Amino acid sequence: MLAKQRSDATLLLESPAELARLMETLRAVDKIAIQGGPLPAFDAHIPIMSLPALMQTAATTIPATVPYLSAPEIRAVGLPNLATGAFKVGIAWAGAAARAEGHRSCPFVHFLELLRVPYVILYSLQTGKAAEDARAHAAEPLVFETGHLLADYADMATAILQLDLVFSVDSTCAHLAGALGKPVWTLLPDVPDWRWTARGKNTPWYPTMRLFRQKTRGDWSGVVAEVVAELGNIAAKRPRSG
Repeated sequence: MLAKQRSDATLLLESPAELARLMETLRAVDKIAIQGGPLPAFDAHIPIMSLPALMQTAATTIPATVPYLSAPEIRAVGLPNLATGAFKVGIAWAGAAARAEGHRSCPFVHFLELLRVPYVILYSLQTGKAAEDARAHAAEPLVFETGHLLADYADMATAILQLDLVFSVDSTCAHLAGALGKPVWTLLPDVPDWRWTARGKNTPWYPTMRLFRQKTRGDWSGVVAEVVAELGNIAAKRPRSG
């Protein structure tokens, strides 16, 4: 957005195929090119991770007006309302590189603790190999699986916007929910990625995100217990219908 505001250039974004439909919702981008495909003529190129330096962005000036992404108008994924007045929570317990970065992933069974909160229904947003965890724990009756319905991240955005809250580890799902302006609670290991800083419950990147941090290395039980207590307080205040 800042790059568009500060220039009169036509902005071309080269995007992986699975992100392309979602990136088309960016108002600041004029054209999308699929990564690996032919590129139209251009005058200058900059890696997207270099934009903050070019825009002279500091921690206090991170542009955090949300939402800056949206779902396509055509809804390809519809989530069922499984109970009247239910609190719909989307969950993702592993990142795409879960096996390589196991410290970021939380064992699936911890997420089942959320079902201790009355009126909460879980919708799995997990994709990839880790999506099989629910089946491996015979939890299909307890968690509505949507991962197999998500062809790309535009579909995931459509699903997220139908939820009340997203509960995720440090993953693409968490970033997407934040960019959509959706309430999202993100679980972090004791030593998180630099973007989350070392302490605090908030992040300058996403104003609708709350951070829950491990106090002891590897202790996801403590983090999830904190989340369950907080979710219980919110769910108890939620008006019921029917």
